[in-house]
Amino acid sequence: MSVKCAGCPNGIKGENFMVCSRCPDRYHYTCLNLTKHDFVNFTKEFKDTSRSTSKITKALLKHLERENEQLRNSTKDLSQRLQQLEQLSRSNNLEIQCVPENKNEKLYNTIQHLGDKKPVYVSEHLTPESKSLHAASRLKAKQLNYKFVWVRDGKVFVRKTESSSFILIKDSLALDKLT
Repeated sequence: MSVKCAGCPNGIKGENFMVCSRCPDRYHYTCLNLTKHDFVNFTKEFKDTSRSTSKITKALLKHLERENEQLRNSTKDLSQRLQQLEQLSRSNNLEIQCVPENKNEKLYNTIQHLGDKKPVYVSEHLTPESKSLHAASRLKAKQLNYKFVWVRDGKVFVRKTESSSFILIKDSLALDKLT
């Protein structure tokens, strides 16, 4: 008689399975996200089921915590890469601010009359994340008496004085480290 794995539709054959400590369910070690090496180590170290249940649970928890941390790091890395790609896709764009919108405008004529009546601001086309980081950097710089905050190639920089070196602000953690 074949016993079914509680984690997949396949039957369990041989001794490559673990039994739940709270119910009679059985699982393939692969359905518990364990490697063959981890499974062999568990079965060697924990022959006594009554003592091993909490140790297996702790080991599984430790394994899951490691995996969770790796996934968090991977997600953070992918988010940063996506942010860089989004900014790169905007690298040839400019934002022109303080120019009234006109439905019948012609770009050439509009550019010729820029700044005729009032100041016009031209800036890099930043992603929403970079815009908010730039705004937060300007506020923090003002609080800490930094003299310069600027953006170049979608990256935010600050400098306290003319003679001090610049600081690249990659994220809010870098912003929190400013003194």
